[in-house]
Amino acid sequence: MARKSSGKLNFEFAPVDDGYFYYLNLNIALDKHNYNEELAGDYISDTMKLHQEMISVDAQIIFKGLLHENNLNHLSNQIDTTYNESEENKGMSVIMTELLKNVAKHACSKMNHDGKPGVSMLQKLDEGYAMFSGNFIEEEKEELVYRSLEAINNLSTAQFNVIIERKREENKSGKGMGLMRLRRISGHDIGYEMVKYVDDPHYFILKIELS
Repeated sequence: MARKSSGKLNFEFAPVDDGYFYYLNLNIALDKHNYNEELAGDYISDTMKLHQEMISVDAQIIFKGLLHENNLNHLSNQIDTTYNESEENKGMSVIMTELLKNVAKHACSKMNHDGKPGVSMLQKLDEGYAMFSGNFIEEEKEELVYRSLEAINNLSTAQFNVIIERKREENKSGKGMGLMRLRRISGHDIGYEMVKYVDDPHYFILKIELS
């Protein structure tokens, strides 16, 4: 492991209950000539702070990075394995996978990467879970997204079932029904927020609750 690292291995121990939590940081530089070992040494402190923030909000899983078909399938399988379809967690893996797909398909990327940049998080609540996704969005798509979410959230159960059935008959593949599926499985309104920036695309956050 040490041979693969671009610098020395960094590690820390933090007290947790009756024991300790072990943090290990290994850095692999893409450009070894411009690698800053002193700066990299701070990464483990950032990791420890993030972990404490995760504990404070009972976050179970956090992902930040590029989403594409290959790692999307890997993340979906990990969620299925960790949170199987027990009665308590019923629908969770489907919702998380749908959120990840939504980012991989619709997120805005300013770089020519193989994938779309996004964030997802699974949070434990007192009576269920909350699932979040975050990604940049193209300005011309904002109004359509707002109108779609508002329309879906305002549907009655009867209206919702009629539309779902009609969509199934018209579109056997189920494409374009991601938000509808999220609303139906969760049984709650879809939460959303747009964080606006001056020099960057706006940042779109989706929240789905399952209880």
